[in-house]
Amino acid sequence: LLALDAIVRNGLTAYDAAYLALAEWADADLLTADARLAAAAGERALFVGDTQPPSHAISDAPASYGSSWADWPGAAAYLRRLRSRIVDEQSSRS
Repeated sequence: LLALDAIVRNGLTAYDAAYLALAEWADADLLTADARLAAAAGERALFVGDTQPPSHAISDAPASYGSSWADWPGAAAYLRRLRSRIVDEQSSRS
């Protein structure tokens, strides 16, 4: 669910969203050469790439997950509770 939230919030691929969700959950830095992932990770990003990805970079297109998640009436409220819980857990670790 954390990865799904990262997909929705940042427009990331499922792979990148999973890395970001894991870093957030573990309160860890995220080492990446991907500018978009680094931007989504904010201060937790340790960016090692160039400002422009090389032409031979490997990338994947964002996957379409359909509209079933957005159609769920409780989705927004659930994500708010999930984010609040993450913030509370991070605050208690400090």
